[in-house]
Amino acid sequence: MNMVPEVPVTAVAITKGKVGVPLTLQQAYKTGATFVGWYRNADFSGEVVTVLNETNADGVTLYAKFE
Repeated sequence: MNMVPEVPVTAVAITKGKVGVPLTLQQAYKTGATFVGWYRNADFSGEVVTVLNETNADGVTLYAKFE
């Protein structure tokens, strides 16, 4: 349950009309925890994702990691 924030994180939809405009991801907040980053994998493996653009945003689900 550490993956579930106390306050839901609002998802930003990237539509085809916004292709070419990179979206810099904001930090997520959880009381009493430090935000580590956004990951593509539920097990937080791989690299931290900081920007979504037309090459990496198609059908992506991101997971917020806290410590």
